[in-house]
Amino acid sequence: MVFLGLILAAIAVVAGVGVLLDNSDPVTVSAFGQSVSGFTEREVFVGGLAVACLFVLGWILIISGIRRRRRLSRDLDELDELRENREAYIESLEAERTRLTRELANARQDPGLGDMDGFGPSRTTAGAAGDTMGAGPVDDLGVRVASRDSAFFRAG
Repeated sequence: MVFLGLILAAIAVVAGVGVLLDNSDPVTVSAFGQSVSGFTEREVFVGGLAVACLFVLGWILIISGIRRRRRLSRDLDELDELRENREAYIESLEAERTRLTRELANARQDPGLGDMDGFGPSRTTAGAAGDTMGAGPVDDLGVRVASRDSAFFRAG
């Protein structure tokens, strides 16, 4: 397409130069009911080129405006879709928060689950019945840490 456009442009330039060089007779130009004389054919041709250039420039502006409007419309549609996805994501997060709050409230009410104050296990716990280690410190994961004094380290 570009090659074909270049060929057509070259043919137009050659034809225009030929018209400009071969015509120098005086003419009378009429437009919108008015007649003007004293122009040569070259001047009329150059005037026609100027009008044609303005016409092409107008079409270029129209086409670029249409393309810009389409691109803007497409971008706005994508923005609306992103906004809808964001709102759906926020709703799902709120539903998850509500569910987790409900589960936490239920866990706090159930005495079989132990200390569920929302801040993890306590640092020390009392020994359970039959516990050979007794009370002692607990790490961040709730695992009882044995000290050197505990039954774990005592021989036999």
